[in-house]
Amino acid sequence: MSDTTTSTFDRSITLYFRFAMAWTFLYAASHQVFDPTFSVAGFLSHTKTFHDAFAVFTAPSVAPVMTFLVHHRQAADAILQH
Repeated sequence: MSDTTTSTFDRSITLYFRFAMAWTFLYAASHQVFDPTFSVAGFLSHTKTFHDAFAVFTAPSVAPVMTFLVHHRQAADAILQH
């Protein structure tokens, strides 16, 4: 294989994975941003890994702020992933 073919192949694989990651973020964001009943408290209260660490974010005073940040961060990641 020549260097041009390898370079084209590498670029194609990189492009594929970038689109796959963008789709993953967009899919996750759409299920959280467009679902008016989504909350961080409901999501994090059912975690099995590091449950004690995430339980802090389910407090009534913290959950609305975290929910807002999750909504806007994932939407931004999906849009800016390229």
